[in-house]
Amino acid sequence: MTQQFSFSVLRRRSILSQSLMEGTKIASLTALFGLSVVAMPFASAQESTQQSKGEVPPLAAASDEGETAIGSFKFPDSMECNLFAAEPMFANPVAFAFDRLGRVFVCESYRQNKGVTDNRGHDGKWLDADLAAMNVQDRIRYHRELLGKETSEYERFDDLIRVLLDRDGDHRADDSKVFVSGFNAIEEGTGAGVLIRDNMVYYTNIPKLWGFKDSNNDLVADERIVLSDGYGVRVAFRGHDMHGLILGPDGRLYFSIGDRGYSIETPNGTFQDPESGAVFRCDLDGTNLEVFATGLRNPQELAFDDEGNLFTGDNNSDSGDKARWVQVVQGGDTGWRMMYQYLSDRGPFNREKIWYPYEGTESPAYVVPPIANLSDGPSGLICYTGVGLDNSEQYKNAFFLCDFRGQSSNSGIRRIQLKPKGSTFEIDKNEQFIWQILATDIDTAPDGSLVVSDWVNGWNGENKGRLYRFASKSKDVQKTGNQSTEELKKGFRSRSDQDLVSLLASPDRRLRLEAQWELANRKNVNALVNVLQNAKTRNEKLHAVWGLGQIVRQQNDTVAGTALIGALSDSDEYVVARACDALAESKMDFSEQSISDLVLHPSAVVRRQAMLAVATKKMTSALDQVTKAVIENADQDPVLRHAAIMAVSKALDEEGIDRWSKNPNESVRVVLAVALRKAKNPAIKLLLGDASVRVVKEAVRAIYDVPEFHSELPALAALTIAREFDEPIVQRILHANYRLGQDVNIDRLVAFVTSNVGTEKMREEAMNLLGDWASPGLRDKIMNRHLPLPDRSPAPVIERLQQNVAALAATPDAVRDAFFKVGAKYDMKEIASLIESIVLDSKASARRRADAIAALATLNPSELMKQANSLLQDSQVPVRIATMQSLVKIDKPAAGSAVEKAIASKSTEERQAAWDLISALDDSVAQALLAKSAPEFFAGSLPKDTWLNAMEAVAAKGNPEMKRTLENREKESSSKSASDPKLAYADCVEGGNVEAGRELFFTRSNLSCVRCHKVGATGGEVGPVLSELGKQKDRTYLLEAIVAPNQTIAQGFETVVILTEDDETISGILKSETDSKLSLMDAQGAVIEVEKDAIVSRKKGLSSMPADLMKYLTKRELRDLVAYLSSLDGSPASLKNFGATGGHAVE
Repeated sequence: MTQQFSFSVLRRRSILSQSLMEGTKIASLTALFGLSVVAMPFASAQESTQQSKGEVPPLAAASDEGETAIGSFKFPDSMECNLFAAEPMFANPVAFAFDRLGRVFVCESYRQNKGVTDNRGHDGKWLDADLAAMNVQDRIRYHRELLGKETSEYERFDDLIRVLLDRDGDHRADDSKVFVSGFNAIEEGTGAGVLIRDNMVYYTNIPKLWGFKDSNNDLVADERIVLSDGYGVRVAFRGHDMHGLILGPDGRLYFSIGDRGYSIETPNGTFQDPESGAVFRCDLDGTNLEVFATGLRNPQELAFDDEGNLFTGDNNSDSGDKARWVQVVQGGDTGWRMMYQYLSDRGPFNREKIWYPYEGTESPAYVVPPIANLSDGPSGLICYTGVGLDNSEQYKNAFFLCDFRGQSSNSGIRRIQLKPKGSTFEIDKNEQFIWQILATDIDTAPDGSLVVSDWVNGWNGENKGRLYRFASKSKDVQKTGNQSTEELKKGFRSRSDQDLVSLLASPDRRLRLEAQWELANRKNVNALVNVLQNAKTRNEKLHAVWGLGQIVRQQNDTVAGTALIGALSDSDEYVVARACDALAESKMDFSEQSISDLVLHPSAVVRRQAMLAVATKKMTSALDQVTKAVIENADQDPVLRHAAIMAVSKALDEEGIDRWSKNPNESVRVVLAVALRKAKNPAIKLLLGDASVRVVKEAVRAIYDVPEFHSELPALAALTIAREFDEPIVQRILHANYRLGQDVNIDRLVAFVTSNVGTEKMREEAMNLLGDWASPGLRDKIMNRHLPLPDRSPAPVIERLQQNVAALAATPDAVRDAFFKVGAKYDMKEIASLIESIVLDSKASARRRADAIAALATLNPSELMKQANSLLQDSQVPVRIATMQSLVKIDKPAAGSAVEKAIASKSTEERQAAWDLISALDDSVAQALLAKSAPEFFAGSLPKDTWLNAMEAVAAKGNPEMKRTLENREKESSSKSASDPKLAYADCVEGGNVEAGRELFFTRSNLSCVRCHKVGATGGEVGPVLSELGKQKDRTYLLEAIVAPNQTIAQGFETVVILTEDDETISGILKSETDSKLSLMDAQGAVIEVEKDAIVSRKKGLSSMPADLMKYLTKRELRDLVAYLSSLDGSPASLKNFGATGGHAVE
């Protein structure tokens, strides 16, 4: 490797929030590409087969679109913007990074929805297979099994790294070259992270962390090294891949993965967690891999501030929850599990407020909560390096976060700044810094300017892509930036020690780090010690500490160790804190007292790192101080509490467990409960009997939620439910009994249902568990984890229900109705008379009576027949419908006449039910009914709210002539829909069910409505707020917005570029339009009016609404969704959420 190619840049890159995603693998690279492939000793061999090199589709042609778009961007007046590169030089930029020479390495993806898939696009069998996968081999096997011949299509297209070159230094790329390609095997995903360091280009693409070398300096990789292997156990959602490559101040490589999980074999054992996203770190050769933090959903990028604190933005789950700004702390668990995605309400994540910022004792103690909820599509992320912006000091530790929302008009770069709050932080600034650009990534150029990648449009990639440079106009700022450029170009290996020491005081963090790393590489202890002991600034001292830490991590150096111990007395809290880190990870022998004394330091930051050092060194002697720190903290600082949990989990022995469990302070025992959870220590069951509900709750959560504790489920199931227990505790006790499945567990469930201890909701849930007893299925019902149970006999349940009929019948209405449903399912005829009394009770609710009718039809159909005529005349529509539906099952001739009458009902619901029941009638009866009723449908005189039901009835039971008429009708509609897509769905405008539509909006993952749109207080802010949509738009508009979103883009979200007859280009967001003029808002917020007669050409951006939603909706569901949207009038009733505290499994 020549000196010219000795790269040195601090970070990586990754991408696109929810937008890009999934996996594949590389075959015999030597055979295919003539490359050397080296596997590290601990890299597991993955099952794969050789395949052809992936295709790259033709890139979009060159145009002026990239230059024109600049006019629509919003950015500070002190900056200027230029187009650095655009298609066809490169396309689909997922992530990118600069090397120290200013060359740009871009991760390009051509596999979105063409090899990189998403669980939302598959059926329940696929999802069950994905949830069952425990390693990458499992994923490969089920892909090949379920895809069959389609497998080859998944391996057709490629991901690659391309290098962009600015040879003449004018800040515009003039050449490009593919550096490495061939990432198109079935198990590989989106290449979403790149980092250039020395002679290595690092690249994340599941299932591997790669290192590439270019030994002949031709900008083409000729050696591929597998640094670690086993990432991406599951498919999850697109974009939840490996990313976030960054070099930490400790000289180690940090990177992340979304909730696709991992199973990685190393010399120190296997790291396995198929359920959550994580942050990792390792040495630069891939060794000493660690799982640094877990419980993340999709941490796209990582960034360190000047003090070495690590942060990320984590995406939300599309259920009305908010994206999270997370302080990534060692050993932290932020609470997400990928199975939650497939529960309609996201299970504990929403029910137990896991995604909320800290709410004191209401927040789960095992979770490190986010600092704040901000952004909607967090992707690329950097922390300001110290040069490149005007008034540089005001940007100290400013983070720049890409907020990717699928459409440029509402996407861009956020500026986030924090202020200390104990050992953690709170938001000081959160503003739109660069806006109206579909940013996937951001990086700092050598001169300090900010460079942003633009995905251009949508979610899947249009084979376009741009890089824009945003730079200060100030000559002084440019001069400082040019100095950084020159320093980076010089490199660092040939510099003198004195030169390197002087760079430790540079305002540019990149130069400080490079100098530190080089001094550490030289093992120049004396120079670093001198800086530590004599420097005046925090920055210099911190880099000296980090450099010494790098040295003592590798060898026992008395001089370095003594200096670090001395730093524990420094007046600067961060110098002390980072010295704790360095000593804890060193090979030095030192007094534990020097660390344990710091556990009670006046600074919360020092306390935090001291307790984490206690954990690393397993200092049992320090636990008395930790106890005092926990009591003093009193659950006020969640990160400080987490540090204590880490200390206890690593250092506590059996005697200590007994002592801590008897401590009278509740906070101490809460820390013990979570520490035992982290340590997987079965002693946690002792805390089930604790006097504190908080302590019990953490023990209950651990035993139920963590599979390693499932041997303790009998102790959990036997726990007596107290009145003060809340739903998280009660629900887990009930489900522990359900899973254990013995007679004693049935007795407990029945006893709870008949007691008055729990809430009606929990008693009803217990009853439903008894109803599901015989077929428990493949997944646990709380966590949604793949934990299959065999079918079992319902006989013991039936016996106990029969023994307790009187008590069960005396329960509150909701519980009793659940019992009647279960009793009907189990054919308990002895309760028929009880059910009949509800059927005949005109004061009971219509829903209760309808449910009772269905149960009575099962248990005593003859009695129902006696009452049928009267019930069919009942004033309550649901009662008439339930009776008609029951008659179809027990007396079809009688049902036929009831259906015929109901077809003419004034009630939409009853008419629809009648048309639906036609398909269940005998052919002769059905066709006779259709002969009378179908002509009205074909003539268009049938009420529109019943068109879809009638169409389906004709398709199912119509005679050949009717079916031909229907076919011709559909052909005519299809031909018209080519120019007007909504015409194909004219039968979906009226007649939807509002509540069914509400459920679709809030819970259906593959629609993700609530991710982008807010209704009331719930939802995202990517698209328009919909709270009063029904008052503003008619149903036809609403339908068109779903089936053809680019036809009707909401006001304030459509971007327009106009060329006038004077050759003037105008771009902005369309604010209003009349027959004669357009009103646009430009990047500066000014409104520009353009006469239509003066417009030569007009282009509009696409909607961020997915254009293929109808792949995931039936016509009935579309009709329901339209009905729900039309119901939104701003009233409290219309704005209510769906299933705020409960959920069910979804596919």
